[in-house]
Amino acid sequence: MTVNTNFNAQGSTSPVTGAYAQPAAGIAEAVVTPADPSGNAYATSLATSGVANLQTAAYRDSLVTVQAGSKGSSLSAGGTVVSITPGTAGLWEVGGLIAITGTTVGTVETNNMGLGVGTVPAIANITYPVTGTAGSTNIGIIPPVVLSLTNSSVVNVTAVAAATSSSVYSATLVARKVG
Repeated sequence: MTVNTNFNAQGSTSPVTGAYAQPAAGIAEAVVTPADPSGNAYATSLATSGVANLQTAAYRDSLVTVQAGSKGSSLSAGGTVVSITPGTAGLWEVGGLIAITGTTVGTVETNNMGLGVGTVPAIANITYPVTGTAGSTNIGIIPPVVLSLTNSSVVNVTAVAAATSSSVYSATLVARKVG
């Protein structure tokens, strides 16, 4: 493995404040240990010595980093319901909710939304049965999927085929960096 020669190792002659990890060449990040207000590390069931496992807050189970919701009426094929641009390259877990309302929502709406990165499908047709056709609201889940995104990637929910003329498609996307 290539080592970043600009990374200063912690030692008595070149101390680095705090603890750091170097997951890849040229990348150094602080190591975070959950602790009480007195600085005592929390005990966990996974640690044999009674101290907490080291964790990094920028990964899975950290706070939601990007989310958006929107709607579109009478969408044409490929019409965008909602889009987000996380803005940071890496692996992102993306999921959310979808809904369809309208006075004459038809069965053409079944499985008629897709999740994509730009024009490339991640989920070509989100499984979504439309059970009613007279003003009902149908709510579905976009299952979590991990996507490799660039700084400029746009993640979107679009109509796969043309929607019924009086339908309203709604979607909410939630993305968090997982790697």
